Amino acid sequence: MVSRRHCHSGRHFLLVLLFLALLLTAIHAVKTKPKKAPAPKKKRDSSYSNKGKRFFWLIDPRDNTCLGALGFGMCDGSTAWVFADRREGNVLISLLENDNSDMCLERKWCHSSVSPVSIGSCKNCGSKHWSIDRDSRGYVRVSEDKGKNCLVRSKAGGTGKFKRFKNTVEMQHCSIGYTGLLMTEVPFSEGGFLLQAADGICFDGERFRPCDLRDPLLRWSMGVRLTGGQGERFFYKAFQPDLCLTWTRGKKGVTVGDCSGKGAKSWSIKRGQLALGDGKMCVVRNFDNTAGIAKCTEAFEYLSVVPHDPTAGKLTQGGPVTAGIELG
Repeated sequence: MVSRRHCHSGRHFLLVLLFLALLLTAIHAVKTKPKKAPAPKKKRDSSYSNKGKRFFWLIDPRDNTCLGALGFGMCDGSTAWVFADRREGNVLISLLENDNSDMCLERKWCHSSVSPVSIGSCKNCGSKHWSIDRDSRGYVRVSEDKGKNCLVRSKAGGTGKFKRFKNTVEMQHCSIGYTGLLMTEVPFSEGGFLLQAADGICFDGERFRPCDLRDPLLRWSMGVRLTGGQGERFFYKAFQPDLCLTWTRGKKGVTVGDCSGKGAKSWSIKRGQLALGDGKMCVVRNFDNTAGIAKCTEAFEYLSVVPHDPTAGKLTQGGPVTAGIELG
Protein backbone atom coordinates (compact mmCIF):
# COMPACT_ATOMS: atom_id res chain seq x y z
CA MET A 1 0.00 0.00 0.00
CA VAL A 2 1.34 3.39 -1.06
CA SER A 3 1.57 5.97 1.72
CA ARG A 4 0.05 9.43 1.53
CA ARG A 5 3.54 10.87 1.75
CA HIS A 6 4.58 9.01 -1.40
CA CYS A 7 1.40 10.16 -3.23
CA HIS A 8 2.06 13.77 -2.26
CA SER A 9 5.67 13.48 -3.54
CA GLY A 10 4.43 11.95 -6.81
CA ARG A 11 1.93 14.76 -7.36
CA HIS A 12 4.60 17.36 -6.63
CA PHE A 13 6.93 15.69 -9.15
CA LEU A 14 4.17 15.69 -11.82
CA LEU A 15 3.47 19.39 -11.21
CA VAL A 16 7.15 20.21 -11.64
CA LEU A 17 7.27 18.26 -14.90
CA LEU A 18 4.13 20.05 -16.14
CA PHE A 19 5.62 23.45 -15.25
CA LEU A 20 8.86 22.60 -17.07
CA ALA A 21 6.93 21.44 -20.13
CA LEU A 22 4.94 24.68 -20.24
CA LEU A 23 8.12 26.73 -19.78
CA LEU A 24 9.88 24.92 -22.65
CA THR A 25 6.83 25.41 -24.89
CA ALA A 26 6.81 29.14 -24.14
CA ILE A 27 10.56 29.49 -24.84
CA HIS A 28 10.17 27.62 -28.12
CA ALA A 29 7.29 29.88 -29.14
CA VAL A 30 9.38 32.98 -28.46
CA LYS A 31 12.32 31.64 -30.47
CA THR A 32 10.17 30.61 -33.42
CA LYS A 33 8.01 33.76 -33.41
CA PRO A 34 8.22 35.25 -36.90
CA LYS A 35 10.20 38.47 -37.07
CA LYS A 36 8.46 41.59 -38.25
CA ALA A 37 9.45 42.70 -41.71
CA PRO A 38 11.63 45.82 -41.59
CA ALA A 39 9.75 49.01 -42.29
CA PRO A 40 10.28 50.19 -45.85
CA LYS A 41 12.67 53.07 -46.20
CA LYS A 42 10.97 56.36 -46.81
CA LYS A 43 11.40 57.43 -50.37
CA ARG A 44 12.96 60.84 -50.71
CA ASP A 45 10.28 63.36 -51.62
CA SER A 46 11.22 64.71 -55.03
CA SER A 47 9.38 67.94 -54.24
CA TYR A 48 12.35 68.93 -52.07
CA SER A 49 14.81 68.75 -54.98
CA ASN A 50 13.63 72.28 -55.85
CA LYS A 51 13.94 72.01 -59.61
CA GLY A 52 12.30 74.67 -61.76
CA LYS A 53 12.50 77.34 -59.08
CA ARG A 54 12.83 80.95 -60.20
CA PHE A 55 15.88 82.96 -59.26
CA PHE A 56 15.31 86.49 -58.03
CA TRP A 57 16.83 89.61 -56.54
CA LEU A 58 15.57 91.36 -53.39
CA ILE A 59 16.12 95.03 -54.14
CA ASP A 60 16.04 98.07 -51.90
CA PRO A 61 14.29 100.62 -54.17
CA ARG A 62 15.93 103.54 -52.38
CA ASP A 63 19.32 102.84 -53.96
CA ASN A 64 18.65 99.82 -56.23
CA THR A 65 21.09 97.59 -54.36
CA CYS A 66 20.39 93.89 -53.91
CA LEU A 67 20.39 91.75 -50.79
CA GLY A 68 23.36 89.38 -50.76
CA ALA A 69 25.05 86.96 -48.40
CA LEU A 70 26.44 89.73 -46.17
CA GLY A 71 24.16 92.65 -46.91
CA PHE A 72 23.20 94.87 -49.85
CA GLY A 73 25.44 95.17 -52.91
CA MET A 74 25.63 94.88 -56.70
CA CYS A 75 22.74 93.11 -58.44
CA ASP A 76 24.43 90.17 -60.14
CA GLY A 77 24.62 86.39 -59.79
CA SER A 78 26.18 86.65 -56.33
CA THR A 79 23.08 88.39 -54.94
CA ALA A 80 20.49 86.09 -56.57
CA TRP A 81 18.30 83.90 -54.35
CA VAL A 82 16.14 80.78 -54.55
CA PHE A 83 13.13 80.33 -52.28
CA ALA A 84 13.35 76.60 -51.57
CA ASP A 85 11.02 74.12 -49.88
CA ARG A 86 11.87 71.84 -46.99
CA ARG A 87 9.80 69.81 -44.55
CA GLU A 88 10.08 72.36 -41.74
CA GLY A 89 9.26 75.37 -43.92
CA ASN A 90 11.13 77.48 -46.46
CA VAL A 91 14.71 78.62 -46.83
CA LEU A 92 16.32 81.44 -48.81
CA ILE A 93 19.34 79.98 -50.58
CA SER A 94 22.11 81.99 -52.20
CA LEU A 95 22.20 80.97 -55.85
CA LEU A 96 25.97 81.05 -56.33
CA GLU A 97 27.48 80.96 -52.84
CA ASN A 98 30.02 78.16 -53.23
CA ASP A 99 30.17 76.98 -49.63
CA ASN A 100 27.52 74.25 -49.46
CA SER A 101 27.66 74.20 -45.66
CA ASP A 102 26.76 77.91 -45.49
CA MET A 103 24.31 78.84 -48.24
CA CYS A 104 21.09 79.93 -46.46
CA LEU A 105 19.99 83.31 -45.18
CA GLU A 106 20.05 83.01 -41.40
CA ARG A 107 18.72 84.95 -38.45
CA LYS A 108 21.75 84.42 -36.23
CA TRP A 109 19.95 84.70 -32.89
CA CYS A 110 16.89 82.59 -33.56
CA HIS A 111 15.42 83.08 -30.08
CA SER A 112 15.59 86.86 -30.17
CA SER A 113 13.53 89.34 -32.21
CA VAL A 114 16.57 91.60 -32.62
CA SER A 115 19.31 89.73 -34.45
CA PRO A 116 22.04 90.15 -37.08
CA VAL A 117 21.40 88.42 -40.42
CA SER A 118 23.91 86.84 -42.81
CA ILE A 119 24.60 83.63 -44.70
CA GLY A 120 24.73 80.45 -42.61
CA SER A 121 23.93 76.76 -42.39
CA CYS A 122 20.55 75.56 -43.67
CA LYS A 123 20.40 73.32 -40.57
CA ASN A 124 20.30 76.17 -38.07
CA CYS A 125 17.06 77.21 -36.39
CA GLY A 126 17.20 80.74 -37.84
CA SER A 127 17.26 79.46 -41.45
CA LYS A 128 14.16 77.30 -41.68
CA HIS A 129 11.03 79.47 -41.55
CA TRP A 130 11.29 82.35 -44.03
CA SER A 131 8.26 83.97 -45.64
CA ILE A 132 7.88 86.50 -48.45
CA ASP A 133 4.60 88.45 -48.61
CA ARG A 134 3.50 91.37 -50.75
CA ASP A 135 2.22 94.45 -48.96
CA SER A 136 -0.38 97.02 -50.05
CA ARG A 137 2.31 99.26 -51.62
CA GLY A 138 3.52 96.55 -53.99
CA TYR A 139 6.71 95.82 -52.04
CA VAL A 140 7.56 92.52 -50.40
CA ARG A 141 8.11 91.91 -46.72
CA VAL A 142 10.69 89.29 -45.82
CA SER A 143 9.95 87.73 -42.44
CA GLU A 144 10.84 84.72 -40.32
CA ASP A 145 9.19 82.64 -37.60
CA LYS A 146 5.60 82.79 -38.97
CA GLY A 147 5.77 86.49 -39.78
CA LYS A 148 6.75 87.59 -36.27
CA ASN A 149 10.18 89.01 -37.08
CA CYS A 150 10.97 91.10 -40.16
CA LEU A 151 14.05 91.90 -42.23
CA VAL A 152 15.15 95.52 -41.99
CA ARG A 153 18.12 97.43 -43.31
CA SER A 154 20.43 98.47 -40.50
CA LYS A 155 20.39 101.97 -39.05
CA ALA A 156 22.88 103.68 -36.80
CA GLY A 157 22.21 103.44 -33.08
CA GLY A 158 19.94 100.40 -33.13
CA THR A 159 19.42 98.07 -30.19
CA GLY A 160 21.32 94.80 -29.86
CA LYS A 161 25.03 94.30 -29.34
CA PHE A 162 26.30 93.65 -32.85
CA LYS A 163 28.07 95.71 -35.50
CA ARG A 164 25.98 97.68 -37.99
CA PHE A 165 26.98 99.25 -41.30
CA LYS A 166 25.17 101.01 -44.11
CA ASN A 167 24.72 97.85 -46.19
CA THR A 168 24.00 95.27 -43.43
CA VAL A 169 20.59 93.84 -42.53
CA GLU A 170 19.05 92.62 -39.32
CA MET A 171 15.82 91.35 -37.79
CA GLN A 172 13.36 93.18 -35.61
CA HIS A 173 9.78 92.53 -34.48
CA CYS A 174 7.40 93.16 -37.37
CA SER A 175 5.26 95.45 -35.19
CA ILE A 176 8.16 97.95 -35.24
CA GLY A 177 8.46 97.89 -39.05
CA TYR A 178 10.31 96.36 -41.98
CA THR A 179 12.17 97.34 -45.14
CA GLY A 180 9.93 97.02 -48.20
CA LEU A 181 11.83 95.36 -51.06
CA LEU A 182 11.24 94.72 -54.74
CA MET A 183 11.34 91.08 -55.81
CA THR A 184 12.67 90.93 -59.38
CA GLU A 185 13.31 87.88 -61.48
CA VAL A 186 16.90 87.34 -62.59
CA PRO A 187 17.09 87.49 -66.43
CA PHE A 188 18.40 83.93 -66.82
CA SER A 189 15.74 82.35 -64.61
CA GLU A 190 13.25 81.51 -67.36
CA GLY A 191 14.40 79.05 -70.04
CA GLY A 192 17.80 78.34 -68.53
CA PHE A 193 21.23 79.88 -69.01
CA LEU A 194 24.46 79.23 -70.87
CA LEU A 195 27.83 78.46 -69.29
CA GLN A 196 30.14 80.51 -71.49
CA ALA A 197 33.94 80.58 -71.47
CA ALA A 198 35.99 83.77 -71.86
CA ASP A 199 36.50 83.14 -75.60
CA GLY A 200 32.75 82.80 -76.23
CA ILE A 201 32.69 78.98 -76.36
CA CYS A 202 29.94 77.21 -74.39
CA PHE A 203 30.12 74.21 -72.07
CA ASP A 204 27.62 71.39 -72.71
CA GLY A 205 28.61 69.19 -69.76
CA GLU A 206 31.27 67.13 -71.53
CA ARG A 207 33.05 69.45 -73.94
CA PHE A 208 33.33 73.05 -75.06
CA ARG A 209 31.73 73.97 -78.39
CA PRO A 210 30.40 77.01 -80.25
CA CYS A 211 27.43 78.67 -78.57
CA ASP A 212 24.11 78.22 -80.33
CA LEU A 213 21.18 80.00 -78.73
CA ARG A 214 18.81 77.63 -80.53
CA ASP A 215 20.43 74.52 -79.04
CA PRO A 216 18.48 73.41 -75.92
CA LEU A 217 21.32 71.06 -74.91
CA LEU A 218 23.45 74.09 -74.04
CA ARG A 219 20.89 75.49 -71.62
CA TRP A 220 21.34 74.82 -67.92
CA SER A 221 19.33 75.39 -64.79
CA MET A 222 20.11 74.98 -61.13
CA GLY A 223 18.38 73.19 -58.27
CA VAL A 224 19.01 72.72 -54.56
CA ARG A 225 18.28 69.42 -52.82
CA LEU A 226 17.91 69.59 -49.04
CA THR A 227 19.16 66.41 -47.36
CA GLY A 228 19.11 66.27 -43.58
CA GLY A 229 18.69 70.03 -43.60
CA GLN A 230 21.88 70.55 -45.59
CA GLY A 231 21.73 72.07 -49.06
CA GLU A 232 23.20 70.32 -52.11
CA ARG A 233 23.31 72.45 -55.26
CA PHE A 234 23.23 70.75 -58.66
CA PHE A 235 23.22 71.82 -62.32
CA TYR A 236 20.75 70.12 -64.64
CA LYS A 237 19.71 70.43 -68.28
CA ALA A 238 16.91 73.00 -68.51
CA PHE A 239 14.96 70.85 -71.00
CA GLN A 240 16.13 67.45 -69.73
CA PRO A 241 15.80 67.82 -65.95
CA ASP A 242 16.80 64.20 -65.24
CA LEU A 243 20.31 64.84 -66.60
CA CYS A 244 22.81 66.62 -64.36
CA LEU A 245 26.40 67.75 -64.49
CA THR A 246 28.36 65.00 -62.73
CA TRP A 247 31.82 63.62 -62.10
CA THR A 248 32.67 59.97 -61.51
CA ARG A 249 35.71 59.13 -59.41
CA GLY A 250 38.27 57.33 -61.55
CA LYS A 251 37.07 58.97 -64.74
CA LYS A 252 39.31 61.96 -65.24
CA GLY A 253 36.64 64.25 -66.55
CA VAL A 254 33.10 65.52 -66.17
CA THR A 255 30.00 64.33 -67.94
CA VAL A 256 26.21 64.46 -67.90
CA GLY A 257 24.42 61.73 -65.98
CA ASP A 258 22.04 60.66 -63.24
CA CYS A 259 21.08 63.50 -60.89
CA SER A 260 20.97 61.13 -57.89
CA GLY A 261 24.64 60.17 -58.18
CA LYS A 262 27.22 61.39 -55.70
CA GLY A 263 29.14 63.23 -58.40
CA ALA A 264 26.11 65.37 -59.23
CA LYS A 265 25.95 66.97 -55.78
CA SER A 266 27.52 70.09 -54.32
CA TRP A 267 28.30 72.09 -57.46
CA SER A 268 28.66 75.87 -57.55
CA ILE A 269 29.80 78.67 -59.79
CA LYS A 270 31.43 81.73 -58.33
CA ARG A 271 34.13 84.13 -59.54
CA GLY A 272 34.23 82.22 -62.82
CA GLN A 273 34.90 78.85 -61.17
CA LEU A 274 32.49 76.01 -61.92
CA ALA A 275 33.42 73.91 -58.92
CA LEU A 276 32.60 70.72 -57.08
CA GLY A 277 32.84 70.19 -53.33
CA ASP A 278 32.72 73.68 -51.82
CA GLY A 279 35.02 75.15 -54.44
CA LYS A 280 37.78 72.56 -54.17
CA MET A 281 37.71 70.92 -57.62
CA CYS A 282 37.13 72.99 -60.77
CA VAL A 283 36.13 72.28 -64.35
CA VAL A 284 39.10 72.72 -66.70
CA ARG A 285 39.41 72.65 -70.47
CA ASN A 286 41.71 70.23 -72.28
CA PHE A 287 43.48 70.99 -75.56
CA ASP A 288 40.89 69.00 -77.51
CA ASN A 289 38.07 71.06 -75.90
CA THR A 290 36.91 68.18 -73.70
CA ALA A 291 36.21 68.99 -70.07
CA GLY A 292 38.27 67.77 -67.15
CA ILE A 293 38.53 68.49 -63.46
CA ALA A 294 41.44 69.69 -61.34
CA LYS A 295 42.12 71.37 -58.03
CA CYS A 296 40.90 74.95 -58.19
CA THR A 297 44.23 76.11 -56.77
CA GLU A 298 45.95 74.65 -59.86
CA ALA A 299 43.67 75.66 -62.74
CA PHE A 300 40.11 76.39 -63.82
CA GLU A 301 38.26 77.43 -66.98
CA TYR A 302 36.65 80.82 -66.41
CA LEU A 303 32.91 80.46 -67.03
CA SER A 304 30.09 83.01 -66.90
CA VAL A 305 26.38 82.48 -66.40
CA VAL A 306 24.79 84.08 -69.48
CA PRO A 307 21.04 84.46 -70.21
CA HIS A 308 19.97 82.26 -73.12
CA ASP A 309 18.03 85.24 -74.47
CA PRO A 310 20.45 88.00 -75.54
CA THR A 311 17.64 90.56 -75.34
CA ALA A 312 17.07 89.87 -71.63
CA GLY A 313 17.52 93.10 -69.75
CA LYS A 314 20.03 93.60 -66.99
CA LEU A 315 19.44 95.67 -63.91
CA THR A 316 21.57 98.80 -63.92
CA GLN A 317 22.50 100.54 -60.73
CA GLY A 318 20.44 103.70 -60.34
CA GLY A 319 17.93 102.68 -63.04
CA PRO A 320 14.23 101.92 -62.51
CA VAL A 321 13.13 98.41 -61.64
CA THR A 322 10.00 97.27 -63.45
CA ALA A 323 10.03 93.45 -63.59
CA GLY A 324 8.54 91.39 -60.80
CA ILE A 325 7.56 87.90 -59.67
CA GLU A 326 4.06 86.86 -58.81
CA LEU A 327 4.02 85.38 -55.33
CA GLY A 328 0.93 83.26 -55.98
